[in-house]
Amino acid sequence: MNTLREEIKEMISATIKEKLHSDADSVSTVSQSIRALDANAQYWSNLSNKATRCSCSALELQLKLAEEKVNTLLHKEAPEELLLEAAQENMQLREAGLMPEQQVRFSADTGRNVTSPSRNYGVNPINEVHILRPEVDAPFGRQGTPALSISAQLDGAVVNMTSEYSVIQ
Repeated sequence: MNTLREEIKEMISATIKEKLHSDADSVSTVSQSIRALDANAQYWSNLSNKATRCSCSALELQLKLAEEKVNTLLHKEAPEELLLEAAQENMQLREAGLMPEQQVRFSADTGRNVTSPSRNYGVNPINEVHILRPEVDAPFGRQGTPALSISAQLDGAVVNMTSEYSVIQ
């Protein structure tokens, strides 16, 4: 990938240097440079799209082979550890090939009103539940137990998990 980036930089630099050293007036030099850069950008965009399609095809083939391996092991009644290993490989390939809208989405609720940026999916809201005044004034032992609630969603199926912390570290 770095080689590709370096090649792109060199091609753009060469195009610009060639146009700047020409005897043409500045307006035509700039417009020609822009056209050349646009053509180069389109070329690299097309090449990137082609590489993505090839990568997807390769992943699909790997997935088919992994599925066939699992089915063959099931048919031959292979030992459980071989089946688990093949199934895990199959699952990893499936997860690698999922589109962003199919991947698992996580959100967390720590009990605060904070907007938390998500690495891949934009903003995940974390809602704050305001602590009631009597709970703030209560002795330490009578305060509510802090909790972290996590939910994961994949194609409409939601899994929720809540962990309570009885000791503050």
